[in-house]
Amino acid sequence: MIINVTSQNSPIAPQPGERVVEFAELLGFARRPWALPRLLWARRHERCVSVVDIAPHYVRPALVHLLNLLVRAGEHRIVDRNGHDEPVSWRAFFLHDLPRLLGDLAASLPLRRLMRRRLDALCAAPEQRVGPPPDDGRLHYYRTDLLFGLTAGGSVGHITGVASAFARQGFDVDLFACEDLVFLRDKPLRVRVFDPGSRFRNLPEIRLFHYGLDFTARLGTIVAAEGAPDMVYQRLSLNNFAGVELSREWNVPFILEYNGSEVWASRHWGGRMLRHAALSLRAEDACFRHAQLIVVVSEPLKEELISRGVDADKILVNPNGVDPDAYSPARFAPEELRVVREKFGWSADAPVAGFIGTFSAWHGVLVLAEAIVKLKRARPDLRFLLVGDGPLMAQVRRIVREGDAEDVCAFTGLVPQHEAPRLLAACDLYLSPHVPNVDGSRFFGSPTKLFEYMALGRAIAASDLEQIGRVLRDGETALLTEPGNVDALVAAVTRLVDDEPLRLRLGAAAREAALAEHTWEAHVRRIRQALAERCGRRQSQQ
Repeated sequence: MIINVTSQNSPIAPQPGERVVEFAELLGFARRPWALPRLLWARRHERCVSVVDIAPHYVRPALVHLLNLLVRAGEHRIVDRNGHDEPVSWRAFFLHDLPRLLGDLAASLPLRRLMRRRLDALCAAPEQRVGPPPDDGRLHYYRTDLLFGLTAGGSVGHITGVASAFARQGFDVDLFACEDLVFLRDKPLRVRVFDPGSRFRNLPEIRLFHYGLDFTARLGTIVAAEGAPDMVYQRLSLNNFAGVELSREWNVPFILEYNGSEVWASRHWGGRMLRHAALSLRAEDACFRHAQLIVVVSEPLKEELISRGVDADKILVNPNGVDPDAYSPARFAPEELRVVREKFGWSADAPVAGFIGTFSAWHGVLVLAEAIVKLKRARPDLRFLLVGDGPLMAQVRRIVREGDAEDVCAFTGLVPQHEAPRLLAACDLYLSPHVPNVDGSRFFGSPTKLFEYMALGRAIAASDLEQIGRVLRDGETALLTEPGNVDALVAAVTRLVDDEPLRLRLGAAAREAALAEHTWEAHVRRIRQALAERCGRRQSQQ
């Protein structure tokens, strides 16, 4: 048996007839625990392999090990996404895992009390008045989540784009994170690592609170030796308000990047409910209260913040962006792109449609899979390059396989961010089939893939959904389709494949729009201007 404890496709190939329990099924057992014994003890297996994210940082190790050991199997092992392999035994569980779990539970009580006191004080304190931000100087950038091993995705593109643009505009950027960010090694930034250690791995919500305290303490030590920055920028993450406390201590502007509430997501998008949601919301409120500027990527996020009592004057709607040099149609020689196609067994003149992203519900990947099956029948010469991974990958592959369209698809899995432009540049058109949120709430995303597609100067078939339908103009920079409508997506792709002049015209116009409005340079200039205006107004009112 293979138990996939990650949200990505399992890297372990199952043996013939071997049972694979995917992450979505595990979440189902969390809601129906009475069904778990049947899974564990239905029959004896040769092995039980639990696939985890990154050792030694995966969360709830005691629970992961216990679940593995309860399976009737001849061999019990843990394997992470990087290939690290270790045995699991009852002896180690009772000698190490169980005592650590009990220790975490005992230590969490005083930690929660401390968090409440600090958050109560922050939520009662008035917002500090700070002067206008400088035109250059030192910027602290805080990535305070505990996600390890990320090399690609929207957050990687956003962090790279924003931090690098601040550096190019004259700021000395120190970026603090839980691990060395390999995707930034060639950028003019200094990455400083605050490893979270092993405390509270069994209680991930508490671990995040503890990491926030440790983050604040370590930065206090660094600043005592090096001096305070001129500005603080933080990507909001669950249970972390380090940016608030530190910016107030140093009396410098605090910029908060808000991409949505994890508390809200846990309530509306399924999965495991947060145990300390009230405290987590308190941490978000403290960040909203004391940020001089809150940057969101879409209007629905702004409206959500206003509904929570945040002053509209401090919110900047600033869609995602793109590096126009990294995603340039002129960057790759025809020979290089021919090699990419040959790797997948495709000829130079075969039409190729590309998709990159997380294989999750709101990315519309199930709609995409159904469209591929229909397009295979209508245009058997069309090929599909699908870059990325995610919880719905197994379903996408199943739909494509059962529709006899597997032979026209190339699934690359996750690739490092710097490799994506070359793969996408080998395509003739791009797909962005996003669908509305399943709970009926407004789609609040600003897909980074959208701007990358535009900058590469290829035609796009995309859903006419919230910001997507405003950034792209139907018939001018893309073909827009009804979200979730498989036939409409098939018709748009067929039209683009058949009409080369239209395809070229849309692609050229899309790149022109990306260069004019959607570069990371422009994104950061808007942040700086909005912050200067707000701090200037607040200072004049004193």
